[in-house]
Amino acid sequence: MSFNNLVTSWPEIFDAARSEKPRTTSQASFDFEEDAD
Repeated sequence: MSFNNLVTSWPEIFDAARSEKPRTTSQASFDFEEDAD
């Protein structure tokens, strides 16, 4: 249930983060890629 809720809210959170700090989004994506690797 929690996972489903997160997936549903993810687009909203991501969009909000992008709107608030575009630069932070770029850094977050890079950090996420590093962590995934």
